[in-house]
Amino acid sequence: MPAVNLLPWREEQRRKHQQRFLFALCVAVLAGVGAVYAAKLTVQGLLAEQDARNRTLRYEIEVLDDQLEELARLESRRDQLLARMQIIAELQRSRPLAVRLIDELVEILPAGVQLVDVAQNGNRIVLEGMAESNSRVAALMRNIDSSPWLQAPRLERVESAADGPVRSARFTIAMEQAAAATEQ
Repeated sequence: MPAVNLLPWREEQRRKHQQRFLFALCVAVLAGVGAVYAAKLTVQGLLAEQDARNRTLRYEIEVLDDQLEELARLESRRDQLLARMQIIAELQRSRPLAVRLIDELVEILPAGVQLVDVAQNGNRIVLEGMAESNSRVAALMRNIDSSPWLQAPRLERVESAADGPVRSARFTIAMEQAAAATEQ
């Protein structure tokens, strides 16, 4: 039997298998690197797209914030204007009250009584004056009490004063002006 050496054939086959394995390994590594690179590009694209959306949202939020600030300024201005309108309307409603008060004071003032000072703060009215006697002050109080425009008279001070042979009484009366609803 002849001696046949099969080793070089097996070595040649082993070397080819090894080359195919290395080739497959290189192809797998390159495919893996390619897949990773493709995934990286995909993720970067998605991130860039999301950043663009975020920038758009930030811009829109800034626009809305500016609009909200403008709205707050407009509401503040509107409230100021409404307050002014309310003050003007209140002044319009109370304008005839001063005339009515003076007219009413002329009607309730009895003979022998002189007013020195009339002060009004809101609905509170303070009268200071001089009367020939205490009975004239009492008559003024009764007239105030019967007036539909004046109410709650309070005598705060009465002093007797002698101006020579004539005696007089200095007085201070506080009262409230009735609401104008009765006329309106």
